[in-house]
Amino acid sequence: MEELQLGENQISKISNLNHLQNLKALVLKNNQLREIDGLTKLVNLKSLDLSDNQIEVLDGIENLKNLEYLNLSNNNIIDTKNLTNLTNLQTLKLNGNPVKISSD
Repeated sequence: MEELQLGENQISKISNLNHLQNLKALVLKNNQLREIDGLTKLVNLKSLDLSDNQIEVLDGIENLKNLEYLNLSNNNIIDTKNLTNLTNLQTLKLNGNPVKISSD
């Protein structure tokens, strides 16, 4: 399987996905996620949509180094420091978040 759509399912925790190591696109938009957890082994992901959730912290995303598209719109994200390792990222959507720009 290369693409999985799980949007609009009232999912509150990411689980049982680590065995899908060939997954390239994952959609988890419009759920009830508060954290990014359970994705660390999905190293082949190129597209990830986590928009319209309740995510506050980006812990767990820093190992997804093959990501090219990341949609985090309409969450509660303040700090984006965990995105610095995502060097292949071409598209990043953060609109609708209370992001604070840091000079660190």
